Formats: sequence, C-alpha cells, structure tokens
Amino acid sequence: MPHRTTGFGGERGDVYATSLMIWSNFMRAVPEEGVPVAELERRVRATLPLSRMRPWRYVTIAADPDDPRPKVPRREWRVTPTRRGRRAQSVWRGLPDEIERRWAERFGPDAVGGLRSDLEEVAARLSLADLPQWLTGSYGGYAGGKLEWTREPPAADSDEWPLALSALLSQVLQAFALAYEADSVASLSYSANVLRLLDEDGVQIASLPRASGIAPEPLRVALGILAKRRFIAVGSDPAGGRLKLARLLPRGLAGQALYRARPAEIETEWSRRVGNATVNRVRATLEQLVTAPDGERAAVWLGLEPPAGTWRSRVPAPEVLPDFPMPRQSGHPDGA
Repeated sequence: MPHRTTGFGGERGDVYATSLMIWSNFMRAVPEEGVPVAELERRVRATLPLSRMRPWRYVTIAADPDDPRPKVPRREWRVTPTRRGRRAQSVWRGLPDEIERRWAERFGPDAVGGLRSDLEEVAARLSLADLPQWLTGSYGGYAGGKLEWTREPPAADSDEWPLALSALLSQVLQAFALAYEADSVASLSYSANVLRLLDEDGVQIASLPRASGIAPEPLRVALGILAKRRFIAVGSDPAGGRLKLARLLPRGLAGQALYRARPAEIETEWSRRVGNATVNRVRATLEQLVTAPDGERAAVWLGLEPPAGTWRSRVPAPEVLPDFPMPRQSGHPDGA
C-alpha cells in the first residue's frame, strides 16, 4: 500500500502511514457511499479520529450537498472514503484472515483455532460484544475517566461476526483493563510498562524503551502524565551527567504493588465466571507463544522481521514486547 511517513518520506500524494487501530475502529465501517459521523461512531463504538483521517487523505468529511438545511450539525456530516481510502480498504480488508492463516501455519492450527474458540467463549461469558475492536484512548493513562463505550452503545451488528482474532484479543484485554482500573488510579498500560520497571532510587529514562518494548514517543507521554499525577519524579542523575532518571514516589510505589497483585486476582475472578478450564487453556496457549527456554526466542517473534525498505525496517528492532499494549490513539504506528 503506497504511503508516506514523517520520518521516512514517501510521495506527497500518498496517504499517511497508519495502524490496525484505524482499520478496526474506523475504516472497516466506512462504506463506499459514506456514512454519517454519528452512525459511524455507533458502528465502531469508539471516538472517531476525524481530525487525522481527513488530512491523511483516507476520507472526506462534509455535509451532504443534497441536504437543504443551511447549517447541518457536524454529527450528521458524511464520512466518505477517498479513492486512496478505498484502495487502502481493499488492501486491509483481507489482512486479518491472512494473518490468522499465517499464525496457524506458524504456531499450529490447533493452538490458533483453540485460542480463537476460547477467546470467543470468554467474550461471550463476559458480555464483551459492545467493546470496540481495538484498544481505545482510555488506555493512554486516563484511568477513571468516562469511558467511550459508556454511552449505552447498541449490540454489535450481526455482520461483524466472526470477529477478527485481533478484535477478540483487544476486547478481552480491554475487559481485563476495565477490571484492573476499577481499583487503580493508574492505568493498566502505564502500570505494566512504566511503574513495573522503576524503583525509589531511579532508573535511567534512556533505558526504558529497550526494557519496556514501548516506542520513545508514547513512553515520553506516559512519563509526563505519571509525573504530573505524582506517581513518579523525573530529574537529573544525582551522580552527575546529563542522563535523566525516573523514580517512584509513594503513590507510584502503591501503584506498583497493586500491579504485582491485582492481575492474578482478576484471573481468578474470571476463572469463576468463565470457567477454570477455559481460562487455563488461554493462559497455556499464550505461554506457549511468548515463552522460551533461556537462549531461545519465543515463537511469537517468528515472522516479525520487517521487509527491507519499509519504515519499520529502519527503526531499532524491539528486544521485548510490552507487558500490556500502549496504543497510540493518534493512529500512528509505533515509531512512525
């Protein structure tokens, strides 16, 4: 799919590089003839990145020219894919099934098929159908705020089924985060990827991207939010030099302690609600994918080598994956 990026260029007329979030929570639900803003929001059950998608050339957003009213409310404006947007849709539409097929070849059809079946059972037992199909802005460190899907969204449309494996994973992760954040003033994303790695003495900020698997830009935002809310303090190394340190304050220590205990409690609660066998199978399958003996790489890393010449091949390869996703709600892929 021809595209451009800020850091690595591209043809000026091409669309801007974006992410699976934009497909899952936006473009998958935009028909060729267009759709009103309010209806599109209903379909995807998430806040729409309208300010990004229009200048990035995927869609036009305007009042219906046939509407006789002199001033049409913005929520009734139509979102219509551009020619390049339709091309992007044609490329993206088949990718979820293609990736799941490749995963079945890579990890085994029983493992992937079993994971899908178990995730569908978890989603059904926990009534997750009305969650968006990708992690949303509530996971950028704003735990406790009004969540996007508290607007009493309608049930998921029947033509959305079966969900993509990425959507099932996202909905289950969102539900886990909701349960965690009911008891935490720090989001699960920030607890898992930042607070977990810090201590009272201070950790070099320059080491955190490598240790967390989080790209520098969203990590910088996370540190700023955590410092503003007095979970951490950021300052110069007392030993001298120009390196910056992040250290836990009492509120951050409490958040770290909660992260060490609460996920296991949620897993136990889910075992009671969903069934111990189902939750155990999900855990066993995921452990099979993400763990390996010392000196070996886990199976999940297979196939993640980016093709030569792509923007992802030009940024440092991660050494670890995050403990919890930290999506960029702007729609940028990590590192773009």
